[in-house]
Amino acid sequence: MQKSPLVYVVVLLYNGKKWMDKCLGSILSSDYQNFRLLVVDNASSDDSYDYVKKNFTGVDLMRNSKNCGTAEGNNIGCRYALKKGAKFILLLNQDTYIAKGCITELVKLAERDESLGIIVPAQYDYKKTEELSPTYKKFVDAAKDKDRSIDYVRTEKIIGAGMFLQKGFIEKVGLFDPLYFMYAEENDLVRRAYYHGFKTVFSLRGVIFHWDHLIRSNNPKSRALFDKNQLIEALKDPRHHIIYNLFVYYTNLLRKEICSAGPLEGFKQLLRFMKRQKSCVFLLPQIISKRNKEKRFPCYLSEEHQ
Repeated sequence: MQKSPLVYVVVLLYNGKKWMDKCLGSILSSDYQNFRLLVVDNASSDDSYDYVKKNFTGVDLMRNSKNCGTAEGNNIGCRYALKKGAKFILLLNQDTYIAKGCITELVKLAERDESLGIIVPAQYDYKKTEELSPTYKKFVDAAKDKDRSIDYVRTEKIIGAGMFLQKGFIEKVGLFDPLYFMYAEENDLVRRAYYHGFKTVFSLRGVIFHWDHLIRSNNPKSRALFDKNQLIEALKDPRHHIIYNLFVYYTNLLRKEICSAGPLEGFKQLLRFMKRQKSCVFLLPQIISKRNKEKRFPCYLSEEHQ
């Protein structure tokens, strides 16, 4: 009997002790047989690392010397998994847990179609387990009928709380761009996936449960990081020239703000966005270099090639 392909489940942990029992417990109770669980602690300042080490046996556990952010933190886990022979990698946020048959369903879908480079599990509410999470539902409802299959919905925007990646996809496209640190890194990878001929889909059968209530902080530093990354994501779109990307981004942003607040206030809001994004000017040489490399090579497969 042929052995099932090896799946590595990677959970990125940062001060998330309260989530671990349900998250890791659900993974260890999976009905899929050939998997390994890796927890990557992103330099937590609480006792999350020690808690996992003490309470969960048979789990691979890593500890980063500093907080590398979501992008590079997940990259570290993916590199480890690939070295250990993983054919598939399931990346999970710490504020998730999975259905018993989740991994099995994701493997079935991925093995049926190798062009599905990124598969995002169906996401239900963490507590109201019969309801789709609001963000996931919004994306699925927005999909066109022609993008639907019996068990997936094709998409160009995803929610990074859960991502199922194929080894072949990673070897051709690469991993997350660490430039983002956090926010927008998953949709940057989606655009690169499509550029290199892969599809990204929402699964309708492989199920996870996601808290989806953690609101992005509105403190100035967090807001500036989010806005900066939105611009970087737009500039890096490999399908168009960078000048075109810049024009379309700010045109759409201005249109949105004018519709929301009127011409004068909308223009003022645009200027506020541009002020928060001014650091991107100094990143332009790096952004251009990354765009060019990502079009030609799989990137970020090693820490040395950032």
